Amino acid sequence: MHEAAVVADRVSSIDAGETLKHYRAAAGLSQMSLAVRVGVTLPAVSGWERNLYRPRRPTAQRLDDALHADGEILAAFGYAPLPKAASQATYTG
Repeated sequence: MHEAAVVADRVSSIDAGETLKHYRAAAGLSQMSLAVRVGVTLPAVSGWERNLYRPRRPTAQRLDDALHADGEILAAFGYAPLPKAASQATYTG
């Protein structure tokens, strides 16, 4: 990712890290517990909470689902929520 894109992501998601941290803390999860739950690394969760970068859309959806945030985490990171059927779809093969 180019440096300008990283800076743009930081600017557009200034409150995103705080939103993620709020929902994680409200769920009583550590950064490590959340990382395991959504299949990412501890440094990834830490970086998102510090607004160093933002998760890709599928990962943001998993964060939102895991923390029962009803689209708040998606919105904070600049993504529109998917319809319920699309976000809960499973791969069948």
